[in-house]
Amino acid sequence: MPNISSTSRMKLGLQAMISILLVSLMQLSYFTQFVSADVIDTSRIQLEQGTYYVNEEAESVAVQVLRKDGLEEETSVDYTTKEGTASNDSDYSEVSGTLTFGVGETSKTIIIPVNDDLIDENNEIFSIYLSNPTNGTLLGSQVKAIVIITDNDPVSVIKFESPNYYVVEESGLITLTITRTGNTNGAVNIVYSAASDTAAAGFDFARTYGNLTMADGETTKTFQIKILDDNQIEYNEKFLVEIDCRTVGTWIGSIAWTKVNILDQDHLKDL
Repeated sequence: MPNISSTSRMKLGLQAMISILLVSLMQLSYFTQFVSADVIDTSRIQLEQGTYYVNEEAESVAVQVLRKDGLEEETSVDYTTKEGTASNDSDYSEVSGTLTFGVGETSKTIIIPVNDDLIDENNEIFSIYLSNPTNGTLLGSQVKAIVIITDNDPVSVIKFESPNYYVVEESGLITLTITRTGNTNGAVNIVYSAASDTAAAGFDFARTYGNLTMADGETTKTFQIKILDDNQIEYNEKFLVEIDCRTVGTWIGSIAWTKVNILDQDHLKDL
């Protein structure tokens, strides 16, 4: 028997290992190509984009649904909308259903009605979702999108009619007027309050806090504050009145505060 050195044995073993490794790599390459081809051929469905913008006067928004790969068979997917800050019926109309893609078909369109509510407001959103693909189809990465409804309505502006009012102390009442311009659609709730200055609440005028409502289309509103006659000889005095409004889409104009000047006539009684 020929004498094989240890070095030769090591070389033969190494060559055998290399041969086994090469065969394994070839098999892995074949398997990877087979699996990759199978994955590439799988149909996928997703929304075209993640965000859509629509002006509320546009009447509707079109959402695109795309299909790629594996177009040899018919498939379908469900869709539905969901409220966010936008409300069903008042801001948009909910839709749901099933889209069916024929052989070779790569896109479908969902039309969602948008409602113009004539109220000035912030931009509002709702969502649309895809679910339940059929016939081996997979959902892609974009299965949800938000729709942002941008507002087109002018703002409503309220303010006092005048920055100054004058009243004789003995008259007993002062009438203040609030005006509304711009968008006059819808009702507006207004809060008013009086604050002391040189005239003191409870002594020179009645403590005052209240609210009033301007109805749909109404452009002016008045309220009264009681003036108290203290029968004291004094200088003319004044107090401040403020308005505020929390109704969405309504701004306070340039005259949010007005000054009521009380004219005293007590010094004339002894003349």
